[in-house]
Amino acid sequence: MLFHQPWQPKNHTLGTCWIAPTNDLMYVNISKNASSWTKPNLEELGWVVKNYHLDHLTNYHSLIVLRDPVERWVSGIAEYFSLYHPDFDLDDFNKSFIDFIMEQVEFDEHTARQVYFIRNIDPNRCTFMMADDSYRANFTSWLKEQGYADVDYTNRVYQHTTIGNPVRKKYATFFRTLLDNPMYLEKIKKFYHLDYRVIWSVRLYGSKQLSGIHRG
Repeated sequence: MLFHQPWQPKNHTLGTCWIAPTNDLMYVNISKNASSWTKPNLEELGWVVKNYHLDHLTNYHSLIVLRDPVERWVSGIAEYFSLYHPDFDLDDFNKSFIDFIMEQVEFDEHTARQVYFIRNIDPNRCTFMMADDSYRANFTSWLKEQGYADVDYTNRVYQHTTIGNPVRKKYATFFRTLLDNPMYLEKIKKFYHLDYRVIWSVRLYGSKQLSGIHRG
């Protein structure tokens, strides 16, 4: 499937993955889906960075971490503005500018559709997890099933969170409040309809019923 991609990756090359040293397992990086927490944990276990497109690894079994598209967009758009426009005054966000943001939706890899990151991967060769409250426990459980008997990441603190960055938190609060407007919320949901389709069509490892996630 082809996608229109209006941006060039700045920090996350598409296809980036981490592979296990002793078996055909890989973790595929999707930005804003607990990736800053996951990558160093795998590196501790000897996993190394590759690119599944360039290194022809699509036959590996993939760990894919997905996230509620609305929550991910709020976090992603906050990161985009904190990285590239940290000095914007929120008072300058007039209706025309807000409407432009809501029409564009996708500005960089932090706000990109999650499906961009998993192109050409066979869903039948994947374990899918949600980046939710259960993720650390599910991640630990899955690793144990792969033979890493002594790991325990259930209490390891998340890294690079919005709440720990005042500028990012400012923008996240602003955009989350904007989505109280049903028209804006519907634009976001419609834009990420392919991500919703994936989330609702795959079997999710260890996750509770997705009652809080719209179908998009």
